[in-house]
Amino acid sequence: MADDFRFAQMGDGREIAFRTFGRPDGSLIVHSPSGPWPVELLDDDPMYDRFLRTLGSSGRVVVYDRPGTGSSDPLDPDGDWFGQNIDAYCAVLDALGTQAAWLVGSTLAITAETIRARPERVLGAVLINPVSAEHWRRVVGLLADGQRTSPSEMAKLHTPSRADDLAFAEWLERANRLGRSRSGSVDHATANRQAVRSFSAEARPVVNGPPMLLIRRRDGMTSETFEFFARIFPDAEHVTIEGADFGEMAADSGLVAELAVEFITGVPVEASVERTLMAVLFTDLVGSTSTAVSMGDTAWRSTLDRYEATLQRTIQRHHGTVVKQTGDGALATFRSGSEAVAAALDLRHTTRELGLDGRTGVHLGEIERRDDDISGIAVNLAARIMGEAAPGEIIVSSSVEQTTVGGRFHFHECGSRTLTGIERPGTVFAVDLRD
Repeated sequence: MADDFRFAQMGDGREIAFRTFGRPDGSLIVHSPSGPWPVELLDDDPMYDRFLRTLGSSGRVVVYDRPGTGSSDPLDPDGDWFGQNIDAYCAVLDALGTQAAWLVGSTLAITAETIRARPERVLGAVLINPVSAEHWRRVVGLLADGQRTSPSEMAKLHTPSRADDLAFAEWLERANRLGRSRSGSVDHATANRQAVRSFSAEARPVVNGPPMLLIRRRDGMTSETFEFFARIFPDAEHVTIEGADFGEMAADSGLVAELAVEFITGVPVEASVERTLMAVLFTDLVGSTSTAVSMGDTAWRSTLDRYEATLQRTIQRHHGTVVKQTGDGALATFRSGSEAVAAALDLRHTTRELGLDGRTGVHLGEIERRDDDISGIAVNLAARIMGEAAPGEIIVSSSVEQTTVGGRFHFHECGSRTLTGIERPGTVFAVDLRD
């Protein structure tokens, strides 16, 4: 995601790291992660990336590291917690030369206090399943017991729809580790818990505030807790969706962002999204690191350049489109499963001629086109299917096998697989040319 990484300066000289991206002619939307996750890592997770891209389709999006997180300067331990977070938000707006913005996130306490303290700097807000004091208590418990807490346990607590997604668990663990120290993360969660508890004690409503949308995931928040949050913002619009997740990187991240965009702009985001049935191909090299070491930098760079050129030509020859390079591989789309499989077989042959080995996954399903990128469950499935392939293998989903029956390809059933992050198991097939 192309963006601008900059620093804003607070009144006391401390710096706040922030990124901007999206449409410069749209509404200004500010998002600060609910957890201690550096903004430089957010789009490394595909669901968080989808959330941010959807927001960016309608306006200019700003994401920033709160004091004490990521590349921002530390919190002042003797300073007011609310005041420092509000000052950081205002410093980012000042750096952009902007008076006010929309707030989008799940931090109830900071959002409410910002509106109360600096109402002139908030155009409106969207709160996504605001986190309760009880939830923060459980986070504190897991972080404080970090020696015995696996990444999957934290993922299950925060985003149960992705509890079995090992890649997400690893991302969450890495983002927590790089965002703050363990003690800093405990302090962060404790401060949020205390802030929400203070709201429980006072229950002071925000009256005559800016436009507010409150999104509740039905199984992620009890009706009593939701009603309490609604009392804080008595004039807010309410939307209830299915799910049990917190935060922004759930499996429904696209839907949540679309609801936010529609509330902010008054225009449904679906009008700018094109859904198309396509064959999606993921491919990458196996053992590229060890190969690079054995070949040396110069020889490896030359070989990789030839591989990338061959990959582009092969995909284009089979009427495919390279969506993006993925380091030592690519994501591509085709009009049919047959074209994708033919390209995969051709690519396997040319890759071996270069002395390299690759693996490929293909799935047929609906994708969403946004500008020059694609997203959707079909893209995630193709990536997961590639992960099932051994070196030199081409693995396809049942949708590819079923739509190419009777053609020139021979498929070997590999059995039912539970793919990471996908609830239902599916049958996958290895493919080769028919004798």
